[in-house]
Amino acid sequence: MARKTQLATRFLTIFNRLVTSTPKARVLLALSGGLDSIVLFDLLMQHSIDFEVAHCNFKLRGEESDKDVVLVSNLCERHHVKMHCIDFETEVYAKENGISIEMAARELRYNWFNNLILQFHFDYLVTAHHAGDNFETALLNLTKGSGIAGMKGIAASNGKILRPLLAFSKEELKAYAISQGLEWREDASNESNEYQRNLLRNKVLPLLKGINPHLEHTFYNSGWRTGLWVDVLKQKLFAFDEKYKLHDSWEVPVELLNDAVNKAVFVEFLAEKGFDINTIRNFVEKEERKVGSQFTGSGIELYVERGYFSIRNSKVKTSIHQEVTLNSDIKIEKGKSIIAEDFKGKLDYSDPYCVFFEKDDLQFPLILRTWEFGDRIQPFGMKGTKLISDILIDKKLPNSKKNEVLVLLSKGEIIWVIGLKTSNKFKIINKENPLVRIIYKA
Repeated sequence: MARKTQLATRFLTIFNRLVTSTPKARVLLALSGGLDSIVLFDLLMQHSIDFEVAHCNFKLRGEESDKDVVLVSNLCERHHVKMHCIDFETEVYAKENGISIEMAARELRYNWFNNLILQFHFDYLVTAHHAGDNFETALLNLTKGSGIAGMKGIAASNGKILRPLLAFSKEELKAYAISQGLEWREDASNESNEYQRNLLRNKVLPLLKGINPHLEHTFYNSGWRTGLWVDVLKQKLFAFDEKYKLHDSWEVPVELLNDAVNKAVFVEFLAEKGFDINTIRNFVEKEERKVGSQFTGSGIELYVERGYFSIRNSKVKTSIHQEVTLNSDIKIEKGKSIIAEDFKGKLDYSDPYCVFFEKDDLQFPLILRTWEFGDRIQPFGMKGTKLISDILIDKKLPNSKKNEVLVLLSKGEIIWVIGLKTSNKFKIINKENPLVRIIYKA
């Protein structure tokens, strides 16, 4: 019978806290045969926790991988623990999917773990990540510019995944394993600096430990504090999204940047939506932001409007060009339509999307299309022509909406900028003549 140690007692406290909602949880242990997972196996056994084992053979280390299987199999048989084992063609999978060996191994094992959880109704998957893994993850995230969320490191619980060893250093786990007479396998590939994580572990971490020998524990506590702020930020982001979201965009008041908290939330909001941090910083730190300027991210656009910022998902500009025949309801896109119909009755100009013309002035079919730079119209009440682009500026139309403006033409001449202006050249002279009513429905 293994001797109860202070580490084992601390472990049980942590484990019980993680599974508080399911005190008699059935767990699946990811057991590689290495030091960390062997220690976790022993701790689960000591505390009579109901568990089974999952072992992956990634076929990356030849006979060494086969020896891992033998060790794990013998351990499970000796302790009457059910073992699930699978072989993966990891290199083939990585090549077929154009990803690294590390990423391939991760995808393969977690997909399999998830299938086992569903098939055998486990409550949780437990992994043997420790304080060193936690620090390495945060340091990798930092070097890749992940932002505040990446700085909190690995979560102790994430859905059905539990990591009860995060509070313990590698040295503590090794001391425990030796004291309990445990047998484990050493992975020679851990000494290779070919992988990013190994490079940090073998080269960078020892230097930092020269400054702070208890680095992992220091970071474990700092990461916990950072995680609390990340949770606060998530709540703020959710409220921010709800408050400023419209149908297919967000409109954020300019004055928001004057408040430190809102400014920080806005920065994270933009990063989450796909803007590069350099673009965000360039935008946020500008003392003056010219109305009409535009910032582009990955599948997202930000427009500076008068008094607010408009953020919307990028759209492939679809150029509409459609014939409009008389007395036909013409469907355009996304539920929009236009109808030109013979009309008799009182003229009502109260709706900007309903206009009237003398029938004989028009030549059908009319053409409905997206406006283009250089387009001109003679606005109602004016003698000369005016650029459509200038009309949009005068109307203070948000830049994010300008690409959606449509124009209607007869005989190659613009008779109506939809919803904004009709042409003076096509104004009604005699109401007694046959009339046409045109209605645009958005």
